[in-house]
Amino acid sequence: MREVYSQLQGGAGPCDILLNTRLGTLRDRVPATLIDVYHSINNPQRIQKAFELCRSGEFNLSQASLTSPSLRAILDNCHIHPRPSTSGPSDPSGLTPLLPH
Repeated sequence: MREVYSQLQGGAGPCDILLNTRLGTLRDRVPATLIDVYHSINNPQRIQKAFELCRSGEFNLSQASLTSPSLRAILDNCHIHPRPSTSGPSDPSGLTPLLPH
């Protein structure tokens, strides 16, 4: 980060940034970067927020949403619905699963 910041402060444009990609430099920097990233994302509030941002209509992937009474009511009412037939069903039961295979 310091390397990029110093280049930007020196007047380099975003497309002009040059990073040291020699093997020794990468070997020295990658472990510290991975540890920094781990500590940045290993935060329960941040992870919960990420799940809350994954939305589908009025619901999201948070535990509160997935276990809410309104979503449970929708899931409880999921049935196998009769297939609308134009010339007759190919399946003798005439039923179509709610979710395709």
